[in-house]
Amino acid sequence: MKLYPLVIKLEDKICSFIGGGNQIQKKICDILEYNPKIFLFAETINPSLQDLIETNKKIIWQKSVNYEILLKSHLVFISDEAIQQNGKTIPTISLNEIQAVMKFCKKYSKLICFLDHPKYCDFYNTHIYEKGPILISISTSGVAPVIGNYLKKQLDCIVNDDIILLTNFLSKYRSKIVHQINDYNKRKAFYEQLIHSDFIELLKKNEEEALGKLLQLMIEFR
Repeated sequence: MKLYPLVIKLEDKICSFIGGGNQIQKKICDILEYNPKIFLFAETINPSLQDLIETNKKIIWQKSVNYEILLKSHLVFISDEAIQQNGKTIPTISLNEIQAVMKFCKKYSKLICFLDHPKYCDFYNTHIYEKGPILISISTSGVAPVIGNYLKKQLDCIVNDDIILLTNFLSKYRSKIVHQINDYNKRKAFYEQLIHSDFIELLKKNEEEALGKLLQLMIEFR
């Protein structure tokens, strides 16, 4: 099965979390920096998750699933992980409720990530590598997250300061480049020449001269 990768804007979007264990807590912590509206549905939750809710007003906890909120959700995370309380194993939400949520999400085409159950997932969490304007998402299709983490660490050898400098520079003139070189294949060749020539060295020495060279190349590739 082939997967189609996406980078999603979550700011002010609703994300729903079903369950109240450690897995859900980790996913909420992972997603908080992207400023979504977070709704947590669970009959009971672990104490550290409750502490997180009390210190973060972005998270709204309700013991019963609100299907109106679910209908408006951008992403839905589900976990059937139980928690330990007073030496007892306690489910945070009933299996019947989880099944009802999955049926509802399928009916209304809501994207689900059922943690630790890849075959029921519409999407997988990825390892995110972010440096300056560069954002790289790494996935092993939910099979071996440790491999994704290993690959993430190797990227520092590729995404160096020179690449960041060039990316920031090109971002200033993207609309002009697209307007001047409207043929996709020519534009691709134009960018490749910038990367594989001595353009980055010129940019590091003198941005004004680099801009002159950029404009000259744009004319050549039109």
